[in-house]
Amino acid sequence: MKFFLINYKNAIVFAGIIIAAIAVVAAVKLSIHTDLPVLPRDAIEIVLSKSQYAVGEEIYFGILNNTDRILQIENECPREPLEIYKLSGSYWQHIRGEAEVKCSQKHIALDPGELKGASFLPWQKILFNSVGTYKIVVEVEGYKGEFEKIFTIIQQ
Repeated sequence: MKFFLINYKNAIVFAGIIIAAIAVVAAVKLSIHTDLPVLPRDAIEIVLSKSQYAVGEEIYFGILNNTDRILQIENECPREPLEIYKLSGSYWQHIRGEAEVKCSQKHIALDPGELKGASFLPWQKILFNSVGTYKIVVEVEGYKGEFEKIFTIIQQ
C-alpha cells in the first residue's frame, strides 16, 4: 500500500491553485451582478392591505411600478409569485412552495405607474401556516437589488 507524502511545497502550491480558482469564480459572479444598473429604493412598492394577518387569512399583495419605464418580474409559476422569507431567530429563511395553478406567463410586465395585484391563496397553507414575521421580496429583471415588505402572521 502506497501513501502519498505531501510536502509543504506541494501543499502551498495546491492551496494557491484552490484560492485562485475560488477568486476567479467569485470575480465572475461579482461581475455578473455589478454590471446591472441599480433602481432607486422607491422604484418598486410592495403593497399589502395591512401589516398583520391571522393564520389562514388570505393575503393580497400589489406591486407598484414608480418608474417611467416598463419593468419585468420573473414569474416562477407554479411556485409562489414572489420570494417569501420567514424570520427564524436572527436570520431570514427562504420559504418555497408549489401550487396547482395555471401558468401562462414567465414574466410579469409592469408599465410605468402600474399597480398589479394578486393573492397568495393557492400557496397560503404552504407558505404562511404558522405564526411569525415574514418578508416578501421582489427582484426586477435586469437590475441589481431587491425590494421588500415585512408583515406578521398571528394566531386568530
